[in-house]
Amino acid sequence: MRERERKQRLSAQEMQKMQRDWERFKAAEARRAEQEERQRQREAQQAQRAEAQRRREEEKARKAEIDRRERQERERQRAAAAAKREEDARARRAEAEERARKRSEAARKREEVRRKQEKGMDEAAALSKEVDDYVSRLDCLLSERSTGLGGRTATKVSEKFNAEGAPGIEREIARILGESVYPDGFPKCQSEVQYRPESRELIINHELPAQSVVPDSASYKFVKNRGEIQAVPRKKADVQETYARVLAQSAVRVLSESFSASPVSLVSDIVLNGFVSAIDPATGQTIRPCLLSVQVTRDLYDELLLDSDGFDSQACLKRLNAIVSPHPYDLEPVRPVVKFDLSRYKTVAGMDVVAGMDSRMDLLSLKPVEFEHLVRALFEKIGMTSMSLQETRDGGVDAVAYNDDPVLSGLCVIQAKRYKDCVNAESVYALSGTMHDKHATKGILVTTSWFGKDSRDFAERTGRMELIDGRGLKSLLKEHLGLDVLIGLPKLPRGWTRSDVGVNAEEADD
Repeated sequence: MRERERKQRLSAQEMQKMQRDWERFKAAEARRAEQEERQRQREAQQAQRAEAQRRREEEKARKAEIDRRERQERERQRAAAAAKREEDARARRAEAEERARKRSEAARKREEVRRKQEKGMDEAAALSKEVDDYVSRLDCLLSERSTGLGGRTATKVSEKFNAEGAPGIEREIARILGESVYPDGFPKCQSEVQYRPESRELIINHELPAQSVVPDSASYKFVKNRGEIQAVPRKKADVQETYARVLAQSAVRVLSESFSASPVSLVSDIVLNGFVSAIDPATGQTIRPCLLSVQVTRDLYDELLLDSDGFDSQACLKRLNAIVSPHPYDLEPVRPVVKFDLSRYKTVAGMDVVAGMDSRMDLLSLKPVEFEHLVRALFEKIGMTSMSLQETRDGGVDAVAYNDDPVLSGLCVIQAKRYKDCVNAESVYALSGTMHDKHATKGILVTTSWFGKDSRDFAERTGRMELIDGRGLKSLLKEHLGLDVLIGLPKLPRGWTRSDVGVNAEEADD
């Protein structure tokens, strides 16, 4: 028991010793491990310090290299910047020189353009002034006529007639008209003259200028962006109005020079027919339409004050009862006359197709402007004054006139109808309405044909209307103008005879 206890005690002691030895061993191991760890840590720290030192040295070397490279780069950049500054300076100097050159060139070009524009504008102004002066000269055709043709000139014309007869005076008047001075650029106008000593009458066929005598350009302008002179076209209406004035002044000028150069004892009347040579645009052929025809007595001419400030050639021709083309710029002809005094009115041979070989005038063959002239002349001869005429759509004439008769004085409305058939009653009713609208005291409806019963009854009821049929018109023309006319009606109303109208016609119902 004791042995066992002893053994147990010994075992316990041994175990304790072993435990202590083990703990000492463990403590020694721990210290050794700790020492090793500390040694390892010291070595690691040394290695870290060495690595850090190496890194610092490498970083330092890297930074030094970077600094060196940066210094080199800065040096290079400074050198490049200096070179760039020098290059920029050279470029700026070159640009400044180029700008100065361009400014100088631009100034030279501007000066050149300015001089060119001034020259162009001066040339355009000169051309415009030339056109204006020429048009002004056209408006002075009459005032610039030959005025010293009396006296010696008339004496020479008389001598030519005494020596050579009618051909002598014809050639001399034609020469005088041909030598008349017109503006530069105005076409040379020729005249054909015929003299009739038994009636002391000059018949002049005068060549009038074509519409090209009026410039197509109203002015000229210099177009800066194109550097050229451009014509400003004249308005068509201006061209037409100017051309109408030129024709009127040319006609009155020829009349004036012809009367001035002709002895009073030899020439009492002048008939002027104005022709224009042109190309018919429809056929391309040369045509020579008559645009103006007038007959003037010397007494009537002597009443004209051609140099008066208020004188107007167009109004003068109207006063002289001239037949003037209503559209001369369209070459619309009028019927030329040999003697235009209505008491001796004759048509040109071959123009009256209704009358055949009869040379009497057929009212139905007249142009509207000729019919208008005939109506005006008739009623002025009857006693009407201040007539204002207007052509109607049906080829007739509407007129407002004043009756100077002391009993029947007042405003009178006149309507003329160039009809071949019966005038309808509506035309008579329309005249009554016009009379009422214009407060007229009398209305006259005259026609180349006839009226129906309704029209005559209506006119009779009003008491202020007068209807004049073809027979009455023919009679009035014979009575007041001494003019024997024809009325080429295709058929006659009942009760009329062929002698009433002077032609063959079929009889018609009323």
